[in-house]
Amino acid sequence: MEMLEPFKENKRLCPNCLEEFYPGDCEIYATVPRLELLKEKPGNVLARMHARRYPEPLTGPYYTERMAHRRCPFCNYFLPSNIERVRNLYIAIVGDTAAGKSHFIAAMIDQIKQGKLQSADTFVRFRCLTPEVEEYYEDNYFKPLFGLKQSLPPTQLNEDIPPLIYELDIKASHGRPARAVNIILYDTGGGNYVLQQRAMIYSRHMLHADAMIFLADSMKMPEIFSRLPLQIQKNISVSPRSVTSSLDSVIDALERFRGLSAGSRRLSIPIAITLSKSDLLKYLRAASKQYCFMRNPSYGGGIDLDDVEAVDEDVRDLLSDFGEHAFLQATNAFSCAKFFASSATGHAPNDQGIFSAIHPIRCLDPLLWALYELQVIRPGSYT
Repeated sequence: MEMLEPFKENKRLCPNCLEEFYPGDCEIYATVPRLELLKEKPGNVLARMHARRYPEPLTGPYYTERMAHRRCPFCNYFLPSNIERVRNLYIAIVGDTAAGKSHFIAAMIDQIKQGKLQSADTFVRFRCLTPEVEEYYEDNYFKPLFGLKQSLPPTQLNEDIPPLIYELDIKASHGRPARAVNIILYDTGGGNYVLQQRAMIYSRHMLHADAMIFLADSMKMPEIFSRLPLQIQKNISVSPRSVTSSLDSVIDALERFRGLSAGSRRLSIPIAITLSKSDLLKYLRAASKQYCFMRNPSYGGGIDLDDVEAVDEDVRDLLSDFGEHAFLQATNAFSCAKFFASSATGHAPNDQGIFSAIHPIRCLDPLLWALYELQVIRPGSYT
């Protein structure tokens, strides 16, 4: 087996079972018009070595007409057709029950589809590689939230939703080739992240994440919640766990997975710590002194690092002012962390769970920063 290991850089991670494999080791199947084996996995050592070094791209008329896909050798999952050609980024969106992960994912994707990443001089294409999963999200996320303005129910602990995968193509100018990455997203019940036994079954993707967005439910912070109008308080559902204990559970799992003892070395994974339900934070300041994160930036053409720093400073000050010192201290476990605030809806629901309007606020900020830290985009432009 050692003879086959020089090409480790060609290994990929299955989005479904999260096992490592070589694309060149996979069988190739047609997915239309019927399931049919097109190419068996290499049989001898020399053929396997060649396939691992030069995995065959599933392009051209033959493979395209048959919608060919590799099949994971461990779980038989049909892999994205481009998995051997592009960088695959696993973005873990983590948070406790009622933190708003489903709302956040829906709003983030909707903002990208509206062209918020586009600028006058850049080409950006965002296409789904898992249309069956996107159809599930359309029926259970997008239509209820943006069409009917209904609050989404919590994702169930035992609900097994397949990964949602998008290819993001970015081209800064006509004279340059497009750069592509796959963005791989998951949604699972909040308890699956903070209860470690369940995390190893339903949320293993967070252990393999290239970047993490941690949704901290601002309504679980006692000093903040107590300042809200009673009418809003009664319509808010929160988990009994504190945001600090939720984050500590994630940190414990990551440190154990990476073989780190507590406090010995900081975790290097970029983490965007994002206060959810930020629209309600307007009650904490006078209208004339609103936080800078209460308004959307001008998206398009890259990331504004000055704006990122201003939001980070505002959120840190807010957490300090309202007594969340333990939470701030917990975030020091990460060497690369920024604070954000977002609202997937822009408004609180009424007592029937209906929103008066849906106006997402800053749901792209954490993802843009993660892509910047992963060197996918640069300040000011996609160059």
